[in-house]
Amino acid sequence: MCLPRQLADDAAGPDQAADPATLARAGAALRIMLVDDNVDAATMLSLLLDLQGHQVVIEHDAGSALAHAELDRQDVFLLDIGLPDIDGNDMAKRLRARPGTASAVLIAVTGYGQETDRAQTAAAGFDHHLVKPVDLHQLMTILANVATVARHEAGDANA
Repeated sequence: MCLPRQLADDAAGPDQAADPATLARAGAALRIMLVDDNVDAATMLSLLLDLQGHQVVIEHDAGSALAHAELDRQDVFLLDIGLPDIDGNDMAKRLRARPGTASAVLIAVTGYGQETDRAQTAAAGFDHHLVKPVDLHQLMTILANVATVARHEAGDANA
């Protein structure tokens, strides 16, 4: 497996910088909770997200993730569907039902990629469905868009 050194310049839009320090200064750093029972996969993805300037919390089961979500605001949740204690779709429904997490961006990161799986994640409240192994360019594009919207909303709130 190869790790990317940097997103290609032509792949980065005007609001998407590859330098983590630039991301943080621009207000593009997101608070992300990554929930996956595969410790190695979660750690690797967390490291990549951290390199992009995001603040990442890892949980390995849905129960711990839901408890943590009550205590700490997250902008984005990356959820595996096949969790050992609570199905990722059920977890998404629970997050959508809570006032503190209802507006977070939910991204399914799963090995399930059939149309029926995509329909189930959409019905559960997911905003995006990514199949493992995750296309990093696609994930970074989604996160850059979320950060751009967050910056605009923060600007509107300060106006």
